[in-house]
Amino acid sequence: MPNDVIRASTQLYADFDRQIPLLIDDAPLDDLQFDPAVQSVTSIILSGIGLSS
Repeated sequence: MPNDVIRASTQLYADFDRQIPLLIDDAPLDDLQFDPAVQSVTSIILSGIGLSS
């Protein structure tokens, strides 16, 4: 089950890497946009295995 959570979480953001720039004039995500995504995925994964970030 933890592997499914990791795959689903990272796949969501991998898909966003292709989709979101189309919505924001082909600009890549900057650090202010990317860092919260990293924090979110980290929190989801750690929570899934009983830890906290």
